[in-house]
Amino acid sequence: MAEQKTVEQLSQDVETFKEDIRQLQKDLAEMLSSAGTYSRETLEEAHLRLHAAIAQLRYQAGQKASSMYESMRNQGAYAVDKSRRTIEQRPLTSIAVAFGAGVLLSWLSSRSD
Repeated sequence: MAEQKTVEQLSQDVETFKEDIRQLQKDLAEMLSSAGTYSRETLEEAHLRLHAAIAQLRYQAGQKASSMYESMRNQGAYAVDKSRRTIEQRPLTSIAVAFGAGVLLSWLSSRSD
């Protein structure tokens, strides 16, 4: 559940980043279309702001990706620990489930050939 929420948050953040980039492109296109009326200093300032905005977006995306990676890694470790505890508490049930899953996979793979 938390993993799905995190994936949805990342999707929303990516869409926000895309919209920011589209807005920056639009602003730059407007500035370039009227470049004759702007001084060189104004264009250089806009260029620097654009690069700073892109760098900020990259940094934010990297931070979000790192955060998601850490969260998913923690969730994976939790799942492994929980599985180990279950196997320790119910070893015969775990063996039966593993055997049943093996039989099922074997049967499914033999049908596909």
